[in-house]
Amino acid sequence: MRVIAGSKRGLRLISPKDIKTRPTEDRVKENTFNLLGQGFDEAKVLDLFSGTGSIGIEFLSRGAKRAYFVDSSRDAIKIINENIEKTHFENEAVVLKMNAKSAIERLQNEKFDYIYLDPPFDNKNLYIQSVELILDSNILADDGYLVIEQVKDLDVDFSKYLSNVKFKNYGNTSIGIWEKK
Repeated sequence: MRVIAGSKRGLRLISPKDIKTRPTEDRVKENTFNLLGQGFDEAKVLDLFSGTGSIGIEFLSRGAKRAYFVDSSRDAIKIINENIEKTHFENEAVVLKMNAKSAIERLQNEKFDYIYLDPPFDNKNLYIQSVELILDSNILADDGYLVIEQVKDLDVDFSKYLSNVKFKNYGNTSIGIWEKK
């Protein structure tokens, strides 16, 4: 697992030793950022269910101003902090050890340009609950994007809540880029 582009391009990140955390594959991460484009300067990012922190770190490497990393696992938080230290993004990163619901409630006064949502693939309800919380709390900027990583056959329809900008399958993983309706 590595940083794909930007100021930390090529830097290897620390990966978990167990199988509880499922880091986004480098090829999926690279293609996701190809879909998003290149305009991350001064962006504020929320990486929910951060795991290793590789997504938020990728945003920072590509010029984002600040990234918030949220995970409820003590082991994940340890890896996120180690990766932030390794990339020297301590001043641009905020790490929150809490569940997504608590984090969204805590961040109600913030506006994010990008929110990356990658809960455990097998928890369909967590996807819906997270999207509803994000929209109810109004933390996604009006011109912001919600990026949802999911297993290809999850069968969750977010169009009830959001407008799809782009959607792409990469093997067993799907990436959807969504905006407010």
